[in-house]
Parts: sequence; structure tokens; C-alpha cells
Amino acid sequence: MRSGLTLLEVMVSLVILTVGLLTAAGAADRAGRALMDARRTEAIVARARATLDSLRGRACSDSEAEGGALRITVNGVHLGTQVWSVTPGAAATRFLADTVVVDGPPARRFDLEGAVVCP
Repeated sequence: MRSGLTLLEVMVSLVILTVGLLTAAGAADRAGRALMDARRTEAIVARARATLDSLRGRACSDSEAEGGALRITVNGVHLGTQVWSVTPGAAATRFLADTVVVDGPPARRFDLEGAVVCP
């Protein structure tokens, strides 16, 4: 009786190993892309929060409704659009809204809202 592996057994083992390594590489690639997407989304939402905080600080100083829009670009790449507004409410209240639409795939929309009672 011979001990050892036949050529066929070695080839089957190599095919199984190759499939496993390719699967692991694909999973690592998807994880890296998901991480980059999460970082981009986090940065864009942080920007929206900062805009909302800025609006909160000046909402009472303007007597008329205010708003604006801008394209979000990083290193020349268009990432999305941001639209914000300050709308007068009852008495001395101002309603704040900030919407960020992140280009996809998949496209996502983040809405942040707030209110300020002016002195």
C-alpha cells in the first residue's frame, strides 16, 4: 500500500483552497467599501448637524425666513446636495430644517429638524 496523496487529490485541494481565498478577498473588498461609505455618510451628516447648529445661532437675528442650498463636493467629486431653511412660526418661534441627499448607489436622504424660541 502506498502512502501519500495522488495528483487528483492535490488538485482538488488546490481548487477548494482557491475558492476559499477568493471568497475571503471578496468579503474584505465589500467590507472596505462599506467602511468608506459609512465614513462618507458620517462626514455628510456631521456637516448637516453643523449647519443646523449654525442656523440655530442666527435664526432669531433675521426677521425673514432664510434658506439656501449647496452641492457637496470633496476633492472635486460631487457627493450630494444640502438644502436648509429657517421658517417663522407662531410668536417668536423659528423652525429649522436641513436636508442632505447623498448620491448613490444607493441614494440616501437625511432630514434634520429643530426649533428655536427667540427672546
